[in-house]
Amino acid sequence: MEQAARLDRLFRLYSGKVTALARQLADRAVDADDIAANAWLVAARWIDTLQADDEQAMGWLVTITRHAVRDFYKPRRTQEVPRDWADAVSAFALPVAPAAEDVALADAAPELPEYLAALVDRLPESQRIVVRLRADGLTWPAIDSRLGTQTWGRWQRALASLRMAVAA
Repeated sequence: MEQAARLDRLFRLYSGKVTALARQLADRAVDADDIAANAWLVAARWIDTLQADDEQAMGWLVTITRHAVRDFYKPRRTQEVPRDWADAVSAFALPVAPAAEDVALADAAPELPEYLAALVDRLPESQRIVVRLRADGLTWPAIDSRLGTQTWGRWQRALASLRMAVAA
């Protein structure tokens, strides 16, 4: 709580100066507010390391703001590699992938045994649909999305009914 109060005091004292410094150091003036906000986030994270009095904290904030500017413009590493697709020399053939229908048909879920399919067919429609979709391999979010409602309760009731029918 004490650190939050101290950060509040520092913000009230120096927010204008930090923003002005960010505006002065930024490559583009529109980036200054974002840089200043990032500087205050870092200050909030490290406020417990500040040993200077509040009246002498501007040096600490200047260092943080300079680092915020540097970090704001630091190139981000990414796995993507730019490629000129219009250039025939750099274009390359894409790997051939099977059609989605072929993949779906090849991985079709096994059929329910006849005695179990007959028991499932006797369930109420709302439960039967959930059991069939689950048997087809759909995930719970996919089933919920397809039916537009939470289906876990239907599944539980269907299992209870099936257990009683199998036991009988």
